[in-house]
Amino acid sequence: YGLKQNSSTGNVGRFENLNNNNSADAVYGITQGVGAAVHAQAGSGGTSALALLLEAGHIKAIGPLASVVSTSVSNGFSAITSPTCINCNDIRGTVSFVTGATGFVTPNFADVTINFAKLYGAPPVVNLTPLTDMQNISYMLSSVTTAGFTIRIYRSSNTAGGSLTTTVPTVNFKFNYFVIE
Repeated sequence: YGLKQNSSTGNVGRFENLNNNNSADAVYGITQGVGAAVHAQAGSGGTSALALLLEAGHIKAIGPLASVVSTSVSNGFSAITSPTCINCNDIRGTVSFVTGATGFVTPNFADVTINFAKLYGAPPVVNLTPLTDMQNISYMLSSVTTAGFTIRIYRSSNTAGGSLTTTVPTVNFKFNYFVIE
């Protein structure tokens, strides 16, 4: 336990839970100042995938980068090229990939899988938001596990109109994601 006077700066205290079997919180903090009440980091040296900083009411996520580890397509769907993660980690990021112009018919689909740098204890909630025109193509999270998640793009059989073309322009799809356990 520590106490800083009004003119003092620096950390008030440092608490470390070094027992791997202890599931209790390492610290609970309250502040009346403008700094973060708690700067939490799992692991040493800021290299953990689950480091989290609350600063001025904003959530900041730091840690090793998550990565696009695999892509797959079903019969007739154009191949996925250039799958990338932009500023991706286990909490948030932007996923980008390019598809060709053919094969957009039911039940064809394309999957892009993102692996977490560090496993979650249980499958987390993943919020996915498209940043590009979906070209009348549907999207969903087809799988969420403790190790990562899969984005699927497809032509829904329930799409209104019934006579949609099987081609769209070559598209660079982009999605933002946010993950919480």
